[in-house]
Amino acid sequence: MNTWAKPGAKCVCVLSSWGHWAPVGHDADAAPDFPANGDILVIVEVLSRARGLYLGFAEYGEACFHIENFKPVVDQSDDVALFVHHLERAGERA
Repeated sequence: MNTWAKPGAKCVCVLSSWGHWAPVGHDADAAPDFPANGDILVIVEVLSRARGLYLGFAEYGEACFHIENFKPVVDQSDDVALFVHHLERAGERA
């Protein structure tokens, strides 16, 4: 289950080889206005379709892109918080 994809969350494009495939809301030919590797975007919409979750971004109008093309942007404070429990001993706080 996905826990990071929600409106307002930042993500980075990690796979932008769109080829001749077009995201939902675009024509069949890939256009230069698709996200590129390294683009950081803010999610405005999350859609559930037959082939999985799709993300929508303000920069691309009504087009939605499959979640597998993106990874969450994690702030350093969030990143450290994920591992604090490894630093705690039984009965002690880190």
